[in-house]
Amino acid sequence: MHGRDSKTVRDWAVLRLLLALGVGLLPTLGWAEDPAPVPDHAYIDFGDHWKCDRGFKRVADRCEEFPVPEHAFLENSGNRWQCERGYKRVEERCEEIPVPEHAFLNHSGNDWKCDRGFKREGNRCSPE
Repeated sequence: MHGRDSKTVRDWAVLRLLLALGVGLLPTLGWAEDPAPVPDHAYIDFGDHWKCDRGFKRVADRCEEFPVPEHAFLENSGNRWQCERGYKRVEERCEEIPVPEHAFLNHSGNDWKCDRGFKREGNRCSPE
């Protein structure tokens, strides 16, 4: 019985030593440090790392609103935009696609096609 008691005492001593070492290592692993402040329009992603909310972009240690021009919308990623149907991207804005007489927007909405019986010639539709 005495052998079993000394083994138990030794096991507890080893466990206490391992716990003490583990707690001593926490600051070096970044777990015991104060987390970095989370700026406005951001959320904690993992640990003390943060990401900007949808529609905002990271600029240094803050989040700034992601500019979306008129006639555009944010894509699912939340950090890119595309023009609405019937508009095309020109630099950092959306311009309406001019649809000539006897034409209609194509299925994607980013170009036009001539009506049946007409053919495209430059920026207009002419009878075939």
